Amino acid sequence: MAGSPVWILRAFMVTCLGFMAPWLTLLQNIDDQEGMSVPELAFSYIDHMPGIASIVFGVESPERVQDNIALLRTPAIREQTLHEMAKAFADVSEFVITPSRWKGK
Repeated sequence: MAGSPVWILRAFMVTCLGFMAPWLTLLQNIDDQEGMSVPELAFSYIDHMPGIASIVFGVESPERVQDNIALLRTPAIREQTLHEMAKAFADVSEFVITPSRWKGK
């Protein structure tokens, strides 16, 4: 889906992953506010947390390797945004963040 318009990606996520819609919408609002893509926001959030020494990426293609390497240049997100994200996503259920549980959804 690389290069697809944002509205197509958002429609796909809500349609196929409807149970995640509230969390995806919240994440997309924050990425719009920060001027980053969702992958950049996610990487920056984890990369700039205290105690994180390294991040391991999973990839499915050579293109994703290049995309992930590009994330290494992602700037830090604002401290306020880090706190907002921690608070907003504190109650995400284990089901939502564990893809192996999505079977049949």
